[in-house]
Amino acid sequence: MCRPRQLQNIALNNHLQMKTAYIIPGALALSLLLSLPGVAQSRWYWGTEFSGGIAAAVTMKGGSTDRASICDEFINPQYASVPGCTDPNPGSNSAFRTEFESAVGVLGNLSLGYEALSWLRLEVEYAAWHAQYDEAAFVATASGDALDKLSQEIFLAREWLGAFSSSGGFVNAYLDYKPVARTFGVYAGAGGGLATAAAGYTSLWVRNKDVDAILTGVGQPNEDEIRQNLAGTFSNGQATLRSVTPVVQLLFGVDRYLTDRLSVGLKARYVMYLDFQSEGDLVWDPLRSHVPNNRRDGSEPVHGIYGADFSAVTFGLQVKRRY
Repeated sequence: MCRPRQLQNIALNNHLQMKTAYIIPGALALSLLLSLPGVAQSRWYWGTEFSGGIAAAVTMKGGSTDRASICDEFINPQYASVPGCTDPNPGSNSAFRTEFESAVGVLGNLSLGYEALSWLRLEVEYAAWHAQYDEAAFVATASGDALDKLSQEIFLAREWLGAFSSSGGFVNAYLDYKPVARTFGVYAGAGGGLATAAAGYTSLWVRNKDVDAILTGVGQPNEDEIRQNLAGTFSNGQATLRSVTPVVQLLFGVDRYLTDRLSVGLKARYVMYLDFQSEGDLVWDPLRSHVPNNRRDGSEPVHGIYGADFSAVTFGLQVKRRY
């Protein structure tokens, strides 16, 4: 049998192979476009950009490998007699959402491009983005076991999103319009690639201290024990959520040609980080005021599963030098 570390490596390799498929078409397109007639008149260039921007509001979708609180052996020693408490795939029916407002950020890049035709540019780019959300928000909606916890025992469920940062490589293509005088030029483009992304995150769920307010366990033979064990407990986790995520972007700008080889300009972009997924980075320790697993023998460890689609709009200054 595969060990847990081997299973994680297999999952990570599959994840990267799947997402690499997003950039293969871009590489093929680059090869084809470089073979077009007119390349003899083309020039290489390098560029750099510094921009400020707004990260859009984001909904963080959360889940876990946890079970219902009544299935926790530390809370309910008679968990095995409760229907569903030994079913496989714990947490599969549980989900919650937390909404965070927009944030400000900064972007920087380095690019190497090729003017394949008078109206067409191809470019490879390394870009880094950092946005500071630094916001705490209450869990907005939930389903499954998470909903039961919110309605039967939890009086505070608060999540915190800190900084979101990413860096990665992209392939871009631009359509240029350059008047004969070449004083100004405008362009529009699109691109895509892969980025490594990270988000600081904290999760805090606190149970009511009043035993009479705890509804979990009502109707069980040992309901008093369950309610007393659960009252006043809390779950707290803090971690950096990490993901390798596909990125697509739209780019627009205007250049002012200072010389035949040097230009400065204004550049705007809309960038979308698709399918940010983190599993296992956040662990609630303590979990209901005990070690982060559901069984006293150390089995059934519990960790968080988080996902979101981040996006941003940036606007800033770009310098390009042609050769």
